Amino acid sequence: MGRDSEAIVLLEAFARRTGLVDGRESRRYLWTDAMALCTYLTLYRRRRDSVLLRRARTLLSHVHGVLGHHAVGPRRGHPLGGVDEA
Repeated sequence: MGRDSEAIVLLEAFARRTGLVDGRESRRYLWTDAMALCTYLTLYRRRRDSVLLRRARTLLSHVHGVLGHHAVGPRRGHPLGGVDEA
């Protein structure tokens, strides 16, 4: 199995474990999400597999939805920077 194939197997396990697929609860951790996003995009550029790009977009959406908001303080639940959701 080549390195790209090994990476895809690892990314699929990551996607299942962290809720990107199968409707599981989303579990986010900034550093692993960042590494996974870079890996999805790198592999997409090499292989042009639309599934990889779709996973990258889904991951980005999950990260924004979970980590793109203040966790504490008077503005709890508002997007970072005070801008509206759009």
